[in-house]
Amino acid sequence: MLKTKTSCWMTSVVKLNRLVKTGLLALFLVVYGCDSGPSSTFIDGATMGTTYHITVVSDEVVDRQWLKQQIDGVLISVNDAMSTYQSDSELSRINRSELTTFSTSVALSNVLDTALSICAQAPSHYDVTIGPLVNLWGFGPSRRGEDSPTALQISEALSRVGCDQVSLDNQHLTRPAGMYIDLSSIAKGYGVDLVSHELEKLGYSHYMVEIGGEVFAKGYNEHGRIWTIGVERPSLEVGAPVVAVALDSSGLATSGDYRNFFIEGEQRYGHTISPQTGFPIQHNTLSVTVLAPTAMEADAWATALNSAGVEAGIKIATDLDLAALFIYAEAGELQTLASPLFTELTEQ
Repeated sequence: MLKTKTSCWMTSVVKLNRLVKTGLLALFLVVYGCDSGPSSTFIDGATMGTTYHITVVSDEVVDRQWLKQQIDGVLISVNDAMSTYQSDSELSRINRSELTTFSTSVALSNVLDTALSICAQAPSHYDVTIGPLVNLWGFGPSRRGEDSPTALQISEALSRVGCDQVSLDNQHLTRPAGMYIDLSSIAKGYGVDLVSHELEKLGYSHYMVEIGGEVFAKGYNEHGRIWTIGVERPSLEVGAPVVAVALDSSGLATSGDYRNFFIEGEQRYGHTISPQTGFPIQHNTLSVTVLAPTAMEADAWATALNSAGVEAGIKIATDLDLAALFIYAEAGELQTLASPLFTELTEQ
């Protein structure tokens, strides 16, 4: 039972800016000075090509070094299962294999199950078999060539893409030979959830976990208040948040293309590839933030809706009752559009 503080006064606001795939999520934690109460333990490190930041609130003294070891162990297990940058990971071995059927780990099957479900609900905009195209455009482990891919190369890569060709049944995966699965759109969110579960097992019920911008928070901060997460406007410069979201037992993720891109000639290419065309998406949506029961779901849906764009994306979010916030450009100005559920949850 977390004891709340008394006689508190606000002293400052701390911002932790973290990349979200290639978008930017600003985490705003209101800091108070108080007479007595629980304390927070802050742990950070590197994982999955990015950084993580975890805050645990407890009435008891926390062994920070020991807890960091437990967290790092969990994150190593995620990389061992599904990293495409780690050549000996389970997923890398599957992607290299000429076999078509595999027995998968619990972790990999859990993530694939969620990913395939989202693929089925938004097949034109989300596909974790898009790895050949991600690599072809230079946004994966493979280095990008000097020139953009040719139409023939894109067509060949597209022929190896399609979630509908993948089946998963009780940890038994079947996929065509030559198919390359890329879980970068969902793995960080899963890592956030797995760390959260580990904290629960260790007896903590008040915490915030963030990996590369994907977040899950539960309970209260050290001031007895629900964690507040601010979504920053998509820009290379740090600015004021667009909206602040109270987060309790929920996941939050943002996807955007304004940081991970390259320019060739006068054309700008972002890292989100359309599974329909094989080209990086080209529309006026700058970022999409999704609030969901898990960070894994928020992570994947943010990518799917960002790929769809604001017009198609808001229809998907409304039809499927997803909590999503779109930030887009119109006539040179930033605009926002929230799904009904996002509005309902953030106005409470």
